[in-house]
Amino acid sequence: MFFGSPTVIVRAKRSVLELYFPPKNQFYKLELPQNIVSFLDVVNEDYIVKYILDFLIKLNKKSANVDLVMDSEVVFVKTIAKTNEEADKISIEEFFANIPIDPVNIVRKTLFSNNQHFLYATNRVYYSTIIRAFAKYGWRVNYVAPLNIFGFNAHNQVLGDENLKLIRNGKKMAEKINFLDIDKPKTG
Repeated sequence: MFFGSPTVIVRAKRSVLELYFPPKNQFYKLELPQNIVSFLDVVNEDYIVKYILDFLIKLNKKSANVDLVMDSEVVFVKTIAKTNEEADKISIEEFFANIPIDPVNIVRKTLFSNNQHFLYATNRVYYSTIIRAFAKYGWRVNYVAPLNIFGFNAHNQVLGDENLKLIRNGKKMAEKINFLDIDKPKTG
């Protein structure tokens, strides 16, 4: 069903979904009402699924794979220089403990490099609700990753062709920080 299907890049912001369809990066925008998404809390999961599904039905674009990128508005990020194991562990735990989301709903990802820890966190309920809507429409999500891992941050701008090319070519990095892959921290 998904073989040969286009890969749609979807950018999730605090109250907006942006969809970019190949081959010409055709752009669609869905604004999410404040009564269903407040800050990063999904007020009514079933309603947001229906709201997104209704939008997709109007678009009438069938059979797609999705690369879901989470904008800096919905991902908490911190870089910590490596010092010693105990101090690093405390700094990492403090960062994750201070995220203003119910701890049950936080998804954490850590990427280690030679001299730094890259920490990422987001609300699982937010992206899971989006994924549920896509699944009901017949779309499959390849990964959920922070936008900034692709080497840029678009700061409320529509993603341009170069940005989309970086995302499409950055699957290996996205898979290292894939919020759907909840397991051990990865090394860069």
